[in-house]
Amino acid sequence: MTFLNSSKTPGEIMKDYYKLLEIDKTASEHEIDQAIRRQTRRYLGLQNHPEQHRRQEAERVMKELAEAKTILLDANKRQQYDRDLARNPPETRQVNDNNLSQNSSELIKEAEELIADGQIPDAIVVAERATLLEPTNADAWAVSARAKAKWGETREADYEFKKAISQRRNYAPFYFDYGFFLQSTADSQKYMAVANSPDEALMKALEQFERAYSIDPQTIYLQAQGLIYTNSNTLQHKTQYKQGIEILERCVAQEPEDERYKENLGYAYLDACILGWTYVTKEGWQEAYYATERAHIDEAQLYIIKAQSLNLNDETIISSIRTRESLIVANLKRHFTGSWILAIVGGLIYSRLAIVFVPLYWFSARVTQYNINNKLLNNRSNNIVDTLFGGSTNGIYRLIVLIICGILFPVIILLNFFSNYKEDIQSKIKAKD
Repeated sequence: MTFLNSSKTPGEIMKDYYKLLEIDKTASEHEIDQAIRRQTRRYLGLQNHPEQHRRQEAERVMKELAEAKTILLDANKRQQYDRDLARNPPETRQVNDNNLSQNSSELIKEAEELIADGQIPDAIVVAERATLLEPTNADAWAVSARAKAKWGETREADYEFKKAISQRRNYAPFYFDYGFFLQSTADSQKYMAVANSPDEALMKALEQFERAYSIDPQTIYLQAQGLIYTNSNTLQHKTQYKQGIEILERCVAQEPEDERYKENLGYAYLDACILGWTYVTKEGWQEAYYATERAHIDEAQLYIIKAQSLNLNDETIISSIRTRESLIVANLKRHFTGSWILAIVGGLIYSRLAIVFVPLYWFSARVTQYNINNKLLNNRSNNIVDTLFGGSTNGIYRLIVLIICGILFPVIILLNFFSNYKEDIQSKIKAKD
């Protein structure tokens, strides 16, 4: 059944992956990767929706996310795609509404199918006609709201979701869809149309998911709550994030045979590996999360074990596990941060024991990468000599400091061992306990 007269067929429509990911066309590779991960988790959960057209929509989006990953994370492919997108802009509204059905139920069904197929502009026109024909039909307002939400018409979508809910207050899917929409606004500047901050938009979304679950306790509505707490915006809020993990673990316990619930939990475990890490955007640093404590490493190892225990076959998760493992290895790697000048001076002063003291000093002054991160981010030196120099360029003062440090060479070695290896020993003792 077709009510449209569009000059384009679905196969000719240029897909706007930036709109799908809700990011700017100038987004960095890191921002694109984060957006793909975020949308993957959201639509992975939607594949368990009780309504077939929503499941179809989720399956389509998951395929498009895979396409977006292949194209936008490859510099050459992205460059070509951007040129093609500029020459062939995505579809705009082109339906001939004179050919539309006059039956609101048929229009609602058609709008749902159009959304599932990704033909959003056409879906908006069809859904709007349904609301005009039957203003008291909650389903008409709901489908119109969903279409407008996907097209970025945030204020209109917010109004129409509320309109649908006001006409059918005890219908769980409406609250879920409204929450899904509010959650999406938190990941872009669209939140300003519905809240004062991204966090407020997330909390409003959480309220809708909780309401849906109270009406109809389906696991998908519980999972949505867990995804709010494990949103990337909450990575610096360990308590909230861990609460989200507990909710997702409940979902897996309720649906132990459903791989999609396990996959979302797996993503949450892997993102939890960087809980509490410092996000750095300083000049001269790669934009990323940096570990600064041994506790960060121990916790990351624990979450990797939990992710592995799910026995998932998803390639993205398997790859992420390897990446996290490599990150831990890199952070545990030790680097010599001592002073070679002090090693020479100390070796000369203790010439008879130099063959012992100099290697011991080298070994004692090897610092883990996460400790190096900590000191660099807090503008502290990584060795005693530089600390005592205090930035002084006075040659006599520096010479005196070196001689004193050389005399205290054995003490400095002991202090280095205590400072640089204490956490390793404590961690091993804790692991045995």
